[in-house]
Amino acid sequence: MTRSSHRQLGVAHLGPQLQSAADLAADIAEVLSGRPQVVILDEGAGEADGSAWPALFGELLQGSAIQSFQGAVVVCLSSEGSAQEQTARDLCSVCWSATNGHLLTEEVAKAPALTVPERAEPTFVDELCAASASNPDYASLLSQVTALAADCFDDFEDGEPTIEAAAKRLGWTVVALVSTNSIGKSQLLAYGTYCQESRLGGLYLARVAVPQEHRRKGYASQLVSWMVARLQDSSSKSLWVHAKPLLQIVASKLGFSYLDPACEAKLAMPVDQRESAWMALRLEPEEAAHELPKRLRRQMAKKQRDRR
Repeated sequence: MTRSSHRQLGVAHLGPQLQSAADLAADIAEVLSGRPQVVILDEGAGEADGSAWPALFGELLQGSAIQSFQGAVVVCLSSEGSAQEQTARDLCSVCWSATNGHLLTEEVAKAPALTVPERAEPTFVDELCAASASNPDYASLLSQVTALAADCFDDFEDGEPTIEAAAKRLGWTVVALVSTNSIGKSQLLAYGTYCQESRLGGLYLARVAVPQEHRRKGYASQLVSWMVARLQDSSSKSLWVHAKPLLQIVASKLGFSYLDPACEAKLAMPVDQRESAWMALRLEPEEAAHELPKRLRRQMAKKQRDRR
């Protein structure tokens, strides 16, 4: 543990230098007795195999001493996707991440107590429309997806009454990220729709949405990561998305690039000052960029006219 002072603030640093539970207990007591205003918890990066710190870091992050600390807590994770990411999000209110040379700021929303029953581990339900035919609980999920789509997209599936009807007409597959409670009831955390788009030369992620009460909890990132894994397991070589501003942050962190390089310069701007943009993740360099399908170009042109 190291301590320093920054403009009259007492700052304590807990990091990989702690190598035993005894060190941890002693240093926590010393930290609190010194009444610092800021405590920095540093997961460290590239720790050698066999180091005790990763386990100690998890215990410290979840322990009552830090959870009840009344000052500022800064949690430094080694990478996005760290085993402690969700615990850190539960503790913190703001997340900073470095992406493509930009420092991005994201507010972390706090879900109401018991919104996700018993903290059930989220799971993915692929091909939700087909799965709902034999599972009444999945049929309820489809209704939740329809309501969410109507709330999130102004052109709700070109006038189709349900997500199932839209998926059938547009050739989409619906995937849902869900949490299931102890009695088997599923709750929608996020959904996406995707299809193989030959004119793009890859997979097209047409929709991504998260219910208001579950936003800024990393569920959109989990869903897009699931799509990236699906891409890697498929014969396709690219994944395309027409991303809204917040989704652009998620996609950028996962390696997507903008079709229009000028959009990347706007990545650090406030989200309310940016517009949707096309992004793609390519597993292999493309000799020539695919042209956007005519239907999608028409939709983009119409939206631009409507904003004028």
